[in-house]
Amino acid sequence: MNTMILTVLTTFIFLMRFTYAGQGSGNGGGAWACIYKKQIVWVKLIDIWEAQNKYRQNSNPQNYFSINLGDKRNSNILLQNALNKLSNQVSKELAQQVRIEIDTFKAKRLPVSKDAQLSYIEDATLSHQPNKESCLGEIKLVQIVRYVDNGTIEYDQRLLSFLSNIEIAALDFHEGYYAVRRDSPYFDTTSDKTREATAVAFSNQSFHEADSAIFENSKTPSAVFKDKRINSVEFYCIYVERTKEKLVIKVKYNDYSEIEAKEGIYWNTKVAKQLEDASKPKLKTCEERKEELTIMNPKEVEVLTNRNIEKINDYKRNQTRIRSKIDETYRCLYHSKSTQILVKTVLFNDGSSKASEIGTYPNDDFNLWRTSCSQKKSELEKLWALAQAKMK
Repeated sequence: MNTMILTVLTTFIFLMRFTYAGQGSGNGGGAWACIYKKQIVWVKLIDIWEAQNKYRQNSNPQNYFSINLGDKRNSNILLQNALNKLSNQVSKELAQQVRIEIDTFKAKRLPVSKDAQLSYIEDATLSHQPNKESCLGEIKLVQIVRYVDNGTIEYDQRLLSFLSNIEIAALDFHEGYYAVRRDSPYFDTTSDKTREATAVAFSNQSFHEADSAIFENSKTPSAVFKDKRINSVEFYCIYVERTKEKLVIKVKYNDYSEIEAKEGIYWNTKVAKQLEDASKPKLKTCEERKEELTIMNPKEVEVLTNRNIEKINDYKRNQTRIRSKIDETYRCLYHSKSTQILVKTVLFNDGSSKASEIGTYPNDDFNLWRTSCSQKKSELEKLWALAQAKMK
């Protein structure tokens, strides 16, 4: 009996979370409206009004967030600027998710009838409101946008026409951000954090400075998660030039942050087989190194990636060091039945190297019409030997 009750309660809780995560009716964008003699005098989007009248600047608590309501730029430009700010200061992945949600609901928007209006949805904890002196009539909470169970988004065109360009952009941002916040791992049931995020996105306030409830009273998005975990580890073999590939590691976390670094430069599989020599160690390819790392513990890969990031940073800090060439080598690689590719590799005193393709030449069996690859290789090796002799 107890087991059955527990199962029912667990199912109920899961369903409640699912309901809040979805885009059903009961979510939308609200505003303050001044109604005088049954006519709308003004409409103020709650997010922007709170930015100017509730949220205070960290650097100067005497001042509220600053927003230019008179900005005449297209609302799409203002929206993109806000998304760029979110991407640069918080998380690129989060900004991309918000953009996807915005594009989704924009494609499903329909106006309500001229004889109807949307009922206000109480999904916000409102501690401030416009004072009575700002309106000769009555100040009311109104609903501009509302989600419907069938996936349609309804909006009130009359109310929308009173908004400034920045408020229209903020309304879109609010809906996209709230859609993300209602889903895992946040499961928000009110728009409080979304409204503050919107206020920051369109104001002079930085996400880095925001104390706020946006990220559970922290200055970093990872604080939303009590336990920051590795979500996935990805490996990419990226083309560098015809013979080489760069192995890149990307570690992704459950707070949408990530780290990325180059692990090393390796031969591609085809060239490695051509250059195999029984008297020398086997050449490691990018795919082989990738397989080695794939079986490693994600935490070990994370440590390796952070170490490589530090190496890159150290190298950048020491770039004032003189970098000089110490050697040149040449190889003729297979290109086709009758031609070969001549590749030059330059070695530097800092341990780095750079390979470049000189050109395509006939092989020794098809060199009747011009210099073969081996002949050109021999010429260049002699020139390099002479150059080294002069340097000594």
